[in-house]
Amino acid sequence: MNKKPNVFIVGAPKCGTTSMAHYLSERNDVFVCDPKEPNYFSTDLNEKESYSGLFFRSERDYLELFSASEEQSVKIDASTSYLWSRDAAENIRNRFPEAKVIVMLRDPTELVISLHKEELYSFAEDEESFEIAWSLQQSRKEGRNIPSACREPKKLFYKDIASHGENLKRLYNYFGRENVLIVFMDDMKTDMRTEYLRVLNFIGLPIDERTDFPRINEAKEHKYRKISRFMKRNPIWLDGYVSSLRKVAWKLGLKGVRAKLLSKLTVPSTKSDVSEELKQKIRREFIDDVTLLEELTSRDLKSWKVQV
Repeated sequence: MNKKPNVFIVGAPKCGTTSMAHYLSERNDVFVCDPKEPNYFSTDLNEKESYSGLFFRSERDYLELFSASEEQSVKIDASTSYLWSRDAAENIRNRFPEAKVIVMLRDPTELVISLHKEELYSFAEDEESFEIAWSLQQSRKEGRNIPSACREPKKLFYKDIASHGENLKRLYNYFGRENVLIVFMDDMKTDMRTEYLRVLNFIGLPIDERTDFPRINEAKEHKYRKISRFMKRNPIWLDGYVSSLRKVAWKLGLKGVRAKLLSKLTVPSTKSDVSEELKQKIRREFIDDVTLLEELTSRDLKSWKVQV
């Protein structure tokens, strides 16, 4: 049997991709690679940085992630960098032209606020004020105000990551509409089972009786940032050694030890304190992109625009 990926859940980040990958992975006919985000096709991003902490640049290493798949007809790579990476769509199309692509989206204003918290948690971001972090995007594109622990500054270009219209347009250029399924988080919140069944139908799998859809990968923050930073972010000069050791540990089945320790040092994230005034400002900045997304998806997204 062909042990290569044929379905890609490409993002956007903080849009329910981890939950969907988890639900699908519990079926006998689905294989989700581990780590679920190898980021292999995002060749424009720094190879020392990924959400899983591991980056796979060798095709041999990448395909080895799927070597354990046997009878599963669907094999999934769920790297959320693929939607906003400038290279990933073309790279995937060139290597796996018959692939199916799942895109999961949410209100971009809510996404960037959530993503800022995620980057604070990962220590890629060091500016605790979302408003200031948002204002720093242009200077960071110019190479200034980059946090010392951030290996990939593009992760802090929040608007680019959440520009769903432009990112989807690029994806359509390579895969066409017929090979791309759009799932909106708003619909997942309203009727998760219906959206789950849409995904099964799209990837050619029979329906099941699943009705339980627990939330996975909920927002969290550190109890003790200094201790957690020591565990999560080694000095940059050690990156090569640490990455090699982690890959060996992954192959030996010794993965997850650090994650388990870190879980003891985290608590659920507090509710965002971003003001409605700032949210309205951000919605105005996204209005052209949201309008483009409406055109691409034939979806009324007025709730994502400036509220009057």
